Amino acid sequence: MLPVHLHANDTAAQQLEQQPNGKTEAWHILWAAPNASCLAGIKPNLTPEEVRSALLAEKYDEVMVRKPVKTGDTFYIPGGMLHSFGPDTLIYEIEQTSNIQQHAMPWRMEDGSEISRPEREKILMRSWQNFARR
Repeated sequence: MLPVHLHANDTAAQQLEQQPNGKTEAWHILWAAPNASCLAGIKPNLTPEEVRSALLAEKYDEVMVRKPVKTGDTFYIPGGMLHSFGPDTLIYEIEQTSNIQQHAMPWRMEDGSEISRPEREKILMRSWQNFARR
């Protein structure tokens, strides 16, 4: 499974990271096993504390929208949307050029190294600034 994470939208990238743009993505599903799914977005009417607590507890389905995935589907993931996909999917991803990302899971996407709880808490608070604007 790809770690739950988000990328800044253009406004947040400029204001928080001093970068020209964030990262919006589109996924086209080339292959998906039966019952494959992705997580994309936050359920409505949740408080920042509810989201933060669930993400720290790794209870992603409590606060994120789980969507079924099948071969041929396409998903639009705007900058600022918390997301993940897999396992059991092969995707073609089209994206803005940007390496700005914040992780919600306790490991780094790049190398699998652990992210400490204090660092995750800081990331999640900053991440809320990105997706709370949506």
